[in-house]
Amino acid sequence: MGEYTVQSGDSLWAIVKNNYSGLSNAQIADKINEIATLSNISDPNKISVGLKLILPEVTNENTLVSTDLEEDITEEEPAVSNNTKQDITAQNKTGKSPKARIEEIQDKKPEPVLDKDGNVVANIRYFESDKTGSLTGLTIMVNSGHGGQSTSDGIFDPGAVENKSGYEEWAINYAYAEELVEKILNEGGNVVFAQGHKETMANAVIDFANTYGNADNSNLRVVSLHCDATGEKSTTASGVTYYYYESEESGKFANNLASAAQKEGLNVRNTSQLENKLCRVAEEQNINSVLIEMGFLNNTDDLHNIIEDGDFQDTLLNSIVKGLG
Repeated sequence: MGEYTVQSGDSLWAIVKNNYSGLSNAQIADKINEIATLSNISDPNKISVGLKLILPEVTNENTLVSTDLEEDITEEEPAVSNNTKQDITAQNKTGKSPKARIEEIQDKKPEPVLDKDGNVVANIRYFESDKTGSLTGLTIMVNSGHGGQSTSDGIFDPGAVENKSGYEEWAINYAYAEELVEKILNEGGNVVFAQGHKETMANAVIDFANTYGNADNSNLRVVSLHCDATGEKSTTASGVTYYYYESEESGKFANNLASAAQKEGLNVRNTSQLENKLCRVAEEQNINSVLIEMGFLNNTDDLHNIIEDGDFQDTLLNSIVKGLG
């Protein structure tokens, strides 16, 4: 038996992948359930930082890092990360431009996340802030749009793809989402990071409400990050668009975010209603929600801002944080 202490960004899928050799997806799902039983975890998709896991029959013992070993690890020989390939960790991103991080993410597509029955589900991770700030008392679901597999045919969903460069929307969304998570945590808000095919997101939102909401879910928010594209080679359409489903409260929420962006000098296209399952389910759970299209991948200026301009990324995400409160 081995013991592992859950770290920021961990998932049971990633921990099993890193500590057991040669398992099929079905065997990984079985091993996850075994670990959950041994570790007294009721829901394998919800593990918190600091939780101690019991790992039976570890085959990759060199990857097992526990708190008992941390004091023996030097800077020259850092601990092997048990995070997944696109983890939300500062060490992955330090000193990297948006372009470098997006390209790094795109090179390593995420593994599917399976439930106890082997079904594809959303990738969900919980991050608890240790700070106090403008978002203290709130829990925000940050949805990195696309990047999951369909439950019906198992096909990976890249989102929009920029024709000339080949940039895939899911990787852009992920790079921006991981930065947004850090900014929210720094302002005292807790975060549920969610990524997956649109078919898996409805249940993720319902679980989010049931797990983290107060009596009326007034402490919850949902922000889904995306990029636009018209399907044409190029377009003159430009700017950030804020979509909500239909409720008056979500409309006000979207307008607050758009107003915060305008105050920062960003090109805001508009705020509008949109038929979107994630936002619809959020509203059914009485959660203010917004889907943000951060710009058009087939617009030269927008593409440059999104991929190349760290100031644009920082300004946009700071405006989201300001609008969340």
